[in-house]
Formats: sequence, C-alpha cells, structure tokens
Amino acid sequence: MTTNQPQKRQKFLLSLATVCKYSAVSLVCLLPFLVPFTPNNNIDLQAYILIIAGLLAAISLLIKPVNIIKLYSKSSCVLVGVVLASYLLSSLTTSHLGYNLFGAPYFRFGLLGLISVILLALLINQSAKTKLSLYLFIYLCLLNLLAIPYTLYRLQSLYRFGGFYSQADLMAMMLGLNIVFGLDLIIKAKTKMHRLLIEMICLALFLELVLTQTRTVIYLVIIIGLIWYFIQFGLKIKKQALFFGLAVIAIFISTNYLVANTARLTSVDYAKDSISYRLNLQQDTAGQSLKKPLTGWGPGNIADAVNCKYLNQPELKKTCAQNFFFNSSHNIYLDHILMVGFIGGLAYLIFIVFNLYKSLKTGVKNNIFWFSSLLIGAYYLTNVTNIELETLFWISILAMILTTTKAASLAKKD
Repeated sequence: MTTNQPQKRQKFLLSLATVCKYSAVSLVCLLPFLVPFTPNNNIDLQAYILIIAGLLAAISLLIKPVNIIKLYSKSSCVLVGVVLASYLLSSLTTSHLGYNLFGAPYFRFGLLGLISVILLALLINQSAKTKLSLYLFIYLCLLNLLAIPYTLYRLQSLYRFGGFYSQADLMAMMLGLNIVFGLDLIIKAKTKMHRLLIEMICLALFLELVLTQTRTVIYLVIIIGLIWYFIQFGLKIKKQALFFGLAVIAIFISTNYLVANTARLTSVDYAKDSISYRLNLQQDTAGQSLKKPLTGWGPGNIADAVNCKYLNQPELKKTCAQNFFFNSSHNIYLDHILMVGFIGGLAYLIFIVFNLYKSLKTGVKNNIFWFSSLLIGAYYLTNVTNIELETLFWISILAMILTTTKAASLAKKD
C-alpha cells in the first residue's frame, strides 16, 4: 500500500503536466482566433489568456523540469535573467503597476506577458523537439489561410490586408516566417511530390505576402531565402531552384502591378519617405531614454515615452494633429531601452546578436531557426510587434540556441 502511493502520486503529476502542456499550447495557438485585433477591440483579453497559458506552462515545467543552463548556455540564461530583472525593477519603480504587469491598452505585453512567452517557448521546444519546424509550418499555414476569408468578410479586400491583427506588417511577418519554415521542409522532403507540394504552398504564401505590400518583410524574405540557398548549395544553380526563383519574380510583378496596381514596393521616393518617417520618430523618442536611463518608463508606459508632446518633426506633428498616437518607436530594441532602461534594453539586444553570431559560427546549414530569428531580429529594427510575433520570436531563438548547443556537443564528441 505504501509502495503504491508514490507511484500513484507520480502518475497523477505526470498526467497533470501533460494536461497543462496541451492546454497551454492550445491556448497560445488559438489566441489570434479567440481574440483577433480590430480597431474597436484593443485585445485586452489577449494578455490574460497569454498569462493563463504561461501559468499552465509553468506548472508543466515544474513537474517535468529541464536543465535550462545545460541546454541554452549559461551566458544566454544570464542575459535573459538581466532582462527579466530589469522588467521587474521597472515595473515596481514606475507608475501604472497594473499596466507594467499585464500590459497597457494597444500594447498588451508587460512583465507577466514576457515571462509567459518565455515559459511557453521553453515548453514548446521541449515538446516538439525535431518536428518543431513542421508544426510551426502547419500552424502558420492554417492561420494564414483562414486570414483570407476573415479579411474578405470584414473588409471585402485583400490589399494591404492585416488578417487577424488588422496590421499588414504583422500579417507579412507571419507569412514570411511560414515561408522560412517551408524552406526547411523542402530540404527534408522525402519524395519529389512532397517537395513540389511544399514549394507550391510557399509560392502561394509569397503571393499573399506581396498583397500585404510590406516592403521590409518582402525584401527580407527574399534576401534571407538567398542566404539560405547559398549556405545549402553554394553558388551552384539547380534547375528546380531556377524555376522557383522565376516563379517568385513572376508572382511579385504580376501581383504588384496587375492585382495591387501600385508602385508602393518599387518606388524609391515612397521608400525614402517611409524610412525618413521612422528614423525621425526614433530620433525624437531616443532622447526620452536619457530621462530615465536606469529604470525606463515602465513596460506598460511606452506610450508615455513616445508621447506626441515630445515629437518635433513636422510629419510626426501632422500625424498627432490627426488625433493619432504612437505606442512604439518602430524599433523594438529602442522600445526596450525606453521601457526598462539601458541595462535591460541592451541585454535584450546582446542576447539576440550574441546568439545569432554564435549559431552562425557553429554552422546554420541545418538550423532553420537561425533564419527565422534573423528575419524577426531584422524586422524589429523598423517596426512594431505583438503577442503572437514575440511568442514566435522566443520559440525561434530558443530553438536556434538548442540546435546550436546540440551541434557543438556533437562536434566535441567527434
């Protein structure tokens, strides 16, 4: 009787861990469908669903713990610890504690949200293991496919469509990541038919991507795709790759000029104005970081740091005069410095750059998560984020680190 009790307890805990794991993953996957963003809905509920999912992930990880330092390296753990400590210090020493913990309207990403995302990324990496890129590809395919009827129902047009996020830039990132994970499956395909099917899906996703008219993401996906091909095959041009490249060019030209009927993607003047607008915004808001260099303005107070009263450029004042407001500097690294101060903000940046470099040095031929992390990391220089994208970022970068650690371990054994 006494012998069976610990076994029953162990069995119960393992069952609880499994239930919590699948519940947490299900909640985070259903997040865009349960609470899609609209101009009249600032997704307050998303933060609470995310935190519940994070709590479930924490329970699962506590019952079945992982050796984080061994798997993800001591240096990475220290940098993430500094980021979390900065978030905590800033949350407790700045105004609006509730916003700092749960996130503010239109920026639902506070301290508890960040902790939840990291826990979920750890859990997903622990569970999916070698099939993670496949699962992410399938999930994003479903998300991006359902975004079409959803947008047509709401707006009756797919031009610059934002899907479940009501923002074309974020929709473009989901499509771009979907294509990047597809590249990994093309290499791993066991038959020509499977490879051809994945290539067709990737071309369809690229067509959707062009419809978003998001220059940064479109060109980043093309550049990262070329880097991936060079790392895989060198300068050798395969017939299949040539046809795929020509199809990409054909889709770009036909969709851009015949369907979208705009020069948005090819106009140099348009690009200059857009870049100038973002740089002016970053220049005006960067000065606010010096006012609170140690603690920042608070994770939930980013809108205070980029308040219209601090903006001096004419085009920014014009935006403010139209009753718009800013909740980001359009540079996520600068946003982190503004939110939690220089120590936490720089730790966040160093964590990304250090691990991208370390993985590249180890070898990224079989590490698709280096490419997905690079895509998000580069995008973060020019645009905004949301809960879904930040979750995918942490999943990608932790998977990249995990793959690099395993590759380095195998190299030492050899």
